Amino acid sequence: MDDLHLDSACQGSELPDDLHPFRPGFEMFKTYFPVVAVDDLQEMHNHFQEQLDNGMKDLAAKQGSGGLPKAPDTKPVASDVPPPPPDASAEKALQEQQAAADQTEAQVVKEAFSQGS
Repeated sequence: MDDLHLDSACQGSELPDDLHPFRPGFEMFKTYFPVVAVDDLQEMHNHFQEQLDNGMKDLAAKQGSGGLPKAPDTKPVASDVPPPPPDASAEKALQEQQAAADQTEAQVVKEAFSQGS
């Protein structure tokens, strides 16, 4: 279960009397919902992010030593396939579409005002 439920009946680490983890058929997610303050969750998240950032910095600093492999080169490499040339007719096609759209819009406005009079 990945979500957290808040239950005002249980405070902190107190467990209800009927919570016995070793009894047959025990399913904790149906019996007990831990209470964690939002501020505590935010602090845990921030601490996790800090640890993750520090770990990534350590890995970057120690790459290629102590049994760690060297990181692959991340510089871009030219492709074997050249990029396609720009479409020379695209600008003309877009201008024609815009002109047709403007004409249609003008026609709709004209019809709308002619029907209203």
